[in-house]
Amino acid sequence: MRFIYAKTVRLMPHRKLLQEIRSMSSAASVEAERSQLVSLLKSECSRSPPSLHDLCKVSMLCGAFCRRLATLDTIAASDVAKHAESLSSSINCSAPSAQVPLFAYALGEVEGLRNTRRLRYRQRLDDLTKGVPASRWDTEHITRCITELSLFEKLPARRRNDQGPPKRVCGESDIGGGSGPVAVRCQLPLRDPISLSVIATPARGVLCQHHEVFDLSAFVRTVQLVAVRRGESVDGALIQRWGTGGVGAGLGSSSDSDSSPAANCPFCGKYTSLQNVRVDEALAEAMARYSGNGGVLSVDCVVVWDMQSGSYNVMEKQAEVRPVCVKMEGDVMMEAEQRRGESPLGR
Repeated sequence: MRFIYAKTVRLMPHRKLLQEIRSMSSAASVEAERSQLVSLLKSECSRSPPSLHDLCKVSMLCGAFCRRLATLDTIAASDVAKHAESLSSSINCSAPSAQVPLFAYALGEVEGLRNTRRLRYRQRLDDLTKGVPASRWDTEHITRCITELSLFEKLPARRRNDQGPPKRVCGESDIGGGSGPVAVRCQLPLRDPISLSVIATPARGVLCQHHEVFDLSAFVRTVQLVAVRRGESVDGALIQRWGTGGVGAGLGSSSDSDSSPAANCPFCGKYTSLQNVRVDEALAEAMARYSGNGGVLSVDCVVVWDMQSGSYNVMEKQAEVRPVCVKMEGDVMMEAEQRRGESPLGR
C-alpha cells in the first residue's frame, strides 16, 4: 500500500506538468513551463541511481513541449529558437552519455520543430519573391523572413565548430602545406560595401568562405534591382519555362538560377540567392552587446575576430589592430606579428 501511494505521488508532478504544457498559450506560460521542464530534467539526471522510467517520461514531456510550441503562432520566432536551443543544450549537458539515447525522442521533436519552422520561412520567402513582380517586393518583410530563417538554420552548439567551410578574410592568400602563417586575429569594418552605411544586420552567403559581412537589407535591395533590370519576376520566368512556349520552352530552356532571385556577393563574387543568405548570429549578438553597453554603431566601428576563441568584439577604430600570425614547425608554435605592409590581411 505504501509503495502504491509513493508511486502515485511521484506521478503527479509529471501529469500536472503535462497538463500545463498542453494548455500553454502565451509567451509567459511557455517560458514558465520551459523553466519547470529544464529543472525537472536536471533533477532526474542528477539522481543516483537514475530512474530510466522517469527519464523516459521527461523525454516524453520534452516532446510534448515541442509539439505544443510548434502550434503557437503568436510566439516570436526568436523565442521559439531560444526555447529549442535551450532544451537541446540542457539535454546534452545534463544527461550523461549513457542516458542520452533515452532522450532520442525529445531531441527528435526539437529537430522536428526546427525543420517545421525552416520549411515555413522558406515557403514564405518563396511567396514574397516568386509570385510578386520584383518592382513590388516588400523588402522589409523579406529581410525579416531571412532573419527568422537564420535562427533555425543555426547549428547546435556541439556541432557548430565541426561543420561548414573554414572562414577566412577576403584577400587572404592560400598557403599550402599547413606550415605557413595563418591569421588568428583580424579586424573587419562595419561599413557595408553595398550601401556604404553602417551594417544593421550582418549576413553572408552559406557558401562564402570569408568573415566579411554585408548588410542583409542592402543585399535584398540589390537582388531586387537585379531582378528589375532583367525585366521579369521569377514567377514570370517560371511561366516561360513551363508554360505556353511549346516544346522549346520545356525543361532545360532556362537555368536554375532564373527560378531563384540572386545576386553576386560583394566580397567573393559568388552568385548567392536569397534562400542561401544567413545572418551571422554571433556577430549580431556582439553588435547588440556593444549597443547595450552604451556604444553607438557607426561606419568607424570595427569588429575584432579572434580565431582561438571564435568570438567577435565591436570597438571604435582608434588604434590599428595588426593581424597576428602563427607558424607551425613540428610541435612548436611560433607567433609573429607582421608589419602592416607585409601582412596578407593588411590590404
